[in-house]
Amino acid sequence: MEPIRLQIFFDELITKVSSERNFSKLFSIGFLPRQQIQTNWYALTGPPCSGKTTVLNELEKIGFPVIAERGRFVVESALEAGFTTREIFDSQQLLQETILKAKIIAHLDNPKERLTILEDGIPESLAYFRSEKLDISGINHIFDRFRYRKIFYLDALPLLNDPARPHSQEKVDRLGEIKRLVHIEMGYEVVFIPVFPVGERVAMIRNMLLSNA
Repeated sequence: MEPIRLQIFFDELITKVSSERNFSKLFSIGFLPRQQIQTNWYALTGPPCSGKTTVLNELEKIGFPVIAERGRFVVESALEAGFTTREIFDSQQLLQETILKAKIIAHLDNPKERLTILEDGIPESLAYFRSEKLDISGINHIFDRFRYRKIFYLDALPLLNDPARPHSQEKVDRLGEIKRLVHIEMGYEVVFIPVFPVGERVAMIRNMLLSNA
């Protein structure tokens, strides 16, 4: 059974960030349009500690609209509220469902026509559900509902000690591979961004974004 106190906190967190009155129905079949939502968005993916946040911040500095990682937002909000890393990550089903809800809200609040770069798209959530062997019955219709123009996959950097991502190197490698396969399975063009200095990574992505504009 999921810890009730954590579930109450996550429910309240989703209520605060949601502009939808029916936030409690986020996973219902009728909440999102039945057809896929084609967007002008690009997603950054890759293993934990691949530099996505740093690259996203630099892209924002040069004028690109961005949506920051929702997973980190959810975890750090719980840490700031006094929950321990173990309490949060021992409740994987609850954690991943809350992160997915936060992503859906951020997606719905962003105009689909606006060129936007997301640090973690919804397919990443499917990778985490698969990695943790979690239940997706009733929500499997959500993971491919929003369609992105392209996926940028950042190769991994050296693993750092991060309370928001308490992962072993083995788990980091496995997550990275599952994320890669999930996007390919969904039919996305995945562009691999090697471990270059931040400026070079940003320049690569910027040039591709401008060429597709």
